[in-house]
Amino acid sequence: MYLTGAFSYPYLEDDDSWGHAKAAKYVSIEHTYIQPDHFPMHYLEPYPPFYSTVMGVLHQVHPESVQWVLKFFNVLLITLGLPFIYIWLRKFTQSDNTALTGTFLFAVLPCFMNHFIWAQTLALVLWFPALYSIEKMKNEKKKKWLVTSILTISAILITQSSTAAIFMMFFVCYFSVEFITTLLNSKKHNLIKIFKSKEIKYLFIAGFLGLILAVSIYWLPEIGFRGWDDAGERMGFIKKDFFVGGTTADTSGGLVYGLQDFVIAPNVSKMDQATGLGPVIFVLLLFSIIVLLYQRKKLINPRNKYLLISLLWLIIGFLGVEGNALPFKLMPHRFWVFFAIPVVILVAWNIILIYNSTKKDKAISYIIISLIFAGILITSAYPKYMVQTSQWPPGVGWASNEQIQGYIGLKELPPNTLVYSLCKNPKTLIGMDKMDYPWIKEIEDYKKIALNDTLNNNLIFLKKYEYKYLILDGSCVKDFGLNQTNLKIQEIFSSGKFRVEEKLSNKGFFLFKIL
Repeated sequence: MYLTGAFSYPYLEDDDSWGHAKAAKYVSIEHTYIQPDHFPMHYLEPYPPFYSTVMGVLHQVHPESVQWVLKFFNVLLITLGLPFIYIWLRKFTQSDNTALTGTFLFAVLPCFMNHFIWAQTLALVLWFPALYSIEKMKNEKKKKWLVTSILTISAILITQSSTAAIFMMFFVCYFSVEFITTLLNSKKHNLIKIFKSKEIKYLFIAGFLGLILAVSIYWLPEIGFRGWDDAGERMGFIKKDFFVGGTTADTSGGLVYGLQDFVIAPNVSKMDQATGLGPVIFVLLLFSIIVLLYQRKKLINPRNKYLLISLLWLIIGFLGVEGNALPFKLMPHRFWVFFAIPVVILVAWNIILIYNSTKKDKAISYIIISLIFAGILITSAYPKYMVQTSQWPPGVGWASNEQIQGYIGLKELPPNTLVYSLCKNPKTLIGMDKMDYPWIKEIEDYKKIALNDTLNNNLIFLKKYEYKYLILDGSCVKDFGLNQTNLKIQEIFSSGKFRVEEKLSNKGFFLFKIL
């Protein structure tokens, strides 16, 4: 499903993916994620650069197509997340059936994961090895799992900042429940003794040292290098009202979700984050909450701690999704995927509860469970399939459909052919598997004057850097006006120094071979 959707169109979707293509190309060639000051790339430092860095390293293995690398390995990361989800759920819930059911629900839930190309994919997939390591550490109380927990937590905290902040919220809830339930179930209620127990001590150390490691190896050096204001501005956090609920300073658009948004999983949804649970999963979630509130005394039982943790996670997830209705928010629409985690745990538990309550009559049990799964497939899995396999657009920075078709046509040229666009952002060329070096200062500076410079100077510049093709498209009209663009086109046609590639050109896109 994810792979079909990702490769169903011959371009990169939205705008984030083009930026990751440019950053990955830079890393693959320059072998560093430290970017030049004159050409800031959003998805390299100070923004946690490790998703783009991983893609850049993989691009070195497959240098012919950065687009293929981004699409394929992004989907591979999502797919690899499912086995880790299963082994974590199996340890967390102490139930094979709940783990298997939960893994199925994660796979079909519309608001959990998609093939959108961004750093959150890697950051979220890292959650589940980290959570599994924490469970193993807590149960076995061995230092090797403590070290693994520290490393995986630290990895999350340097992969994407918003995902890191949310993980720490979830971890604090996890630690709090473990501490409080241990206290309540102990005979002497000795706080110091409980805190010194290996289980609680290791949990605290894992979280604390994971945070310290991430801060010391990346965040403090980066802030020291860039400064707090510069780092925050480059990452997009220093904006007026960015964290104020109801504002449009972030990508949530100030939207407050209603009941329908939770119940219905639409067939058309946002690319970066689909919404909705589906009516069957929503009803099962409500039933789970009602049962747990009715049996709330059982929540402090050590075997049921995961349910109490999941309820707290559910509250955090819901408040996060509805951040625009609150004084404080952290990109509410991105909270859906984290809200999905406790939803799945509680619904999986409820399905197994229903099965265990009816299994004395196998016929009735099979009918009920079959109806539940059929309902989930129809109302949740199908909408997810429709969204994930639909034609996602290539972003907003395009002058016309003709321009889009022109850049798609560049795929007919050999991979990594040097092409210079007079006006369009070079990330588009790179995302279409052509080559440019926008991080070279002279190339970046010349972009500002190229259209207004003389054709002779254009040629000197193009041949100096061994460009093979020149593009003039609708972006020139947007940036420099129709008259200036037409004058340059006429000058190029009459010079005899260029040959128009008619098969790959149209009224919104001209591709010239440099002779």
